[in-house]
Amino acid sequence: MPDIDVPNLLACPAPHRAPVVRDGEAWGCSDVNCEYAIQAGGFPIFRGVPVLIDFAGDTLCRREAYVDTKSGSDVYITRRPESVKKRLQRITGGTSSVTLANCRRFIAEVGKISPSPRILVIGSGERGQGTDMLWENDGITRIGIDIYPSHTTDFVADAHELPFRDQSFDGVWIQAVLEHVAEPQRVVAEIERVLKLDGIVYAETPFMQQVHEGAYDFQRFTVTGHRFLFRRFDALAMGGNKGPGVVLAWAIRYFFWGLFRSRKAATLISYPLLVLLRMLDRFMDPRALWDGPSGTYFLGRKNEGPAMPQRDLPALYQGFQR
Repeated sequence: MPDIDVPNLLACPAPHRAPVVRDGEAWGCSDVNCEYAIQAGGFPIFRGVPVLIDFAGDTLCRREAYVDTKSGSDVYITRRPESVKKRLQRITGGTSSVTLANCRRFIAEVGKISPSPRILVIGSGERGQGTDMLWENDGITRIGIDIYPSHTTDFVADAHELPFRDQSFDGVWIQAVLEHVAEPQRVVAEIERVLKLDGIVYAETPFMQQVHEGAYDFQRFTVTGHRFLFRRFDALAMGGNKGPGVVLAWAIRYFFWGLFRSRKAATLISYPLLVLLRMLDRFMDPRALWDGPSGTYFLGRKNEGPAMPQRDLPALYQGFQR
């Protein structure tokens, strides 16, 4: 966990947003009348990670899911070797050149705000593809949140109610998360709240992907729909990420999954095709990344001006159907 000035950064996720305090291994709300006050037991600690979630609020997270079955377990804190499955996904799926370029620019933009920027990574349970330079940059202070603990999760938290004080961060990175939240507009409002003025946000969200994470998959966005989600931000860059070839590979995988009733068989069949189809994506017309991308991205800067009006949306479109 990074060296955190707790009272000046963390805020209780309950509506009053009082500062969070720490007493040894205990974490709690500074408001003695709050149910999460240290005197009342504080926030749960799950597998070594503080759980800063208001379970009394409107959240998908359940308190009973954060009870250690083995006291003091740190199984999720210790970095584990990359599994064969993950290694195969990385080799065959590859890393998006779009994400790599956007990560590089994100780091450059937050570096203009501060020589030692503080970055919030929402969905840090696993490092996102193409983010190695973000995690390995010693000049950046990273704070990671997710709804489950891992070696890259500093706090378990719900993105709908970020447990941080206003204007705490120079940048927010949120990759492959907004599809899994019930109210993406609420999450983006929270991102805006915790970002400093002129702070930078980078988001990647699926468009043409089948359901993943089962019951916890709710949203999809076109390029322009994704941009409008961040309508209170100035756009620095936006577009599609991974083309129709990757989309077709996803579709083939789920086709064979349904046909053979076997996820393993579908995976074995689709991975070789993914390699080929990713190569063919290199020859695609750029307009295909507006009409049929696997995902979309947005890089933007927080401003205090008026939100983008709906009437400006059609002019942004750069696909085949202009």
